[in-house]
Amino acid sequence: MEIRTVTHPIAAPQIKPGELQTSSKGQKSLPVMYANEAQGDRVFIFPGKLEVPFNPTAYQQPEASRLNLCFAPTDEFKAVILAIDEQIRIALDNRLKEVFGNQVEELNYHSPLKDGKNGHRHVRTKINLDGKGALRCWNSRKQLQAYPEDWMSLSVSARIWVRSVYIMGQKECGLTLECLDVSLDQKTVTCPF
Repeated sequence: MEIRTVTHPIAAPQIKPGELQTSSKGQKSLPVMYANEAQGDRVFIFPGKLEVPFNPTAYQQPEASRLNLCFAPTDEFKAVILAIDEQIRIALDNRLKEVFGNQVEELNYHSPLKDGKNGHRHVRTKINLDGKGALRCWNSRKQLQAYPEDWMSLSVSARIWVRSVYIMGQKECGLTLECLDVSLDQKTVTCPF
């Protein structure tokens, strides 16, 4: 078995997927951790100020409390996500049989970096609206505030947890990014006339 390695942008954390876990509902995942365990057990990225292309949603579930919050990534943020994706792909290629069983020859990996219908890319993260892991929104005075009604009118600085790799079926997987905190700033709008 050939083991591949890769170098990453300076801001990209060196990571590795942990041991396979199965939830009480039967969902399989691999937690993501730093390659150097001395750095801690949770991997966070801080991509700087980002735009939100559309308000958080859960597909066909209007009452859901776990939503997708997407960001329009900067080039640097895209590079970090692509570097994380590459590390996950390499690690899973080396563990294909262990994670998926003997019948799988090729990995079907889903990146959180998505291409939209309008040709614009976005990074998909998950947020919880209630419970222990609920998203916390902060204003410029570092005080908690309510969730905004219109995310598209704001600039957002996020603290994103590189949480896990989800496993679906016999050969599909993808990276779960969870947004735990956001600092919100009103966009400055200038008169077009």
